Amino acid sequence: MMKCPKCGANLGLEDKYCPYCGNANPFAKQHQAEMQHYKSEFEKTQALVEKRANRFARFAVPLTILGIALILLAVSVVFNAASGDIGRKLRASKLTSQSEALRAQIDNALDNGDYSLVSILYHEQDLYLLSSSGEEKLPLSDYEMIFRACSSYENAADILADLPGRSGFRFSPEHISDTCEFLAEDLVKIYTIDKDSWYSEGSYAPEKLEQLHALQDQMSALLLTYAGFTKEEVLQIPDLSEAKLREMLEERLCKR
Repeated sequence: MMKCPKCGANLGLEDKYCPYCGNANPFAKQHQAEMQHYKSEFEKTQALVEKRANRFARFAVPLTILGIALILLAVSVVFNAASGDIGRKLRASKLTSQSEALRAQIDNALDNGDYSLVSILYHEQDLYLLSSSGEEKLPLSDYEMIFRACSSYENAADILADLPGRSGFRFSPEHISDTCEFLAEDLVKIYTIDKDSWYSEGSYAPEKLEQLHALQDQMSALLLTYAGFTKEEVLQIPDLSEAKLREMLEERLCKR
């Protein structure tokens, strides 16, 4: 309790004047000044806290949204991968049930020399699901080398068939080099594919090698007819590098 410096009466901090003598209370004035200072500092601190909170909110909300989006994306990727895997398994199961009919269809096309049809069946019917590399247990694993040879045959035959009329952009001056590169790559695969050892054992069975050699003979006939190769040059292809074969093709195709 404070006392009035003039009359000694008891004073409270809120008393601006002494209730007995009317003298001004110096303690009340000092108290009010201190309270005003504390109030001002509090308001500054409060404003700073609100400013920082608002700034955090501006960053936190987008970050939160981004985090949620990333989580949803991850969930979507996992779900799509899982659903894709389920879809492949269902497709493989259905093809497995049709494997005998597929074998008959493939063998018929091979017997007729329709290697492009075999390639179309392989790609459009997803037959890779039944012939993955090295998987002996798959129903069509013994056709894998033939499938790949037929795919290269289809590409090469498509180019050679257009040679007489030189139709399409692939024979234009700016694309002829790329055309020869693609053709050389497919030809090397056709004539050397049986040198690879990573196919399933069934791919090297005598009947499969016989089918492969028939395909190579037909490819040789196309090269003799459309690309101007001699028999000696065709026989050299298995021993040529891809780069050397490309040079030969450029020489032949650019002159024709």
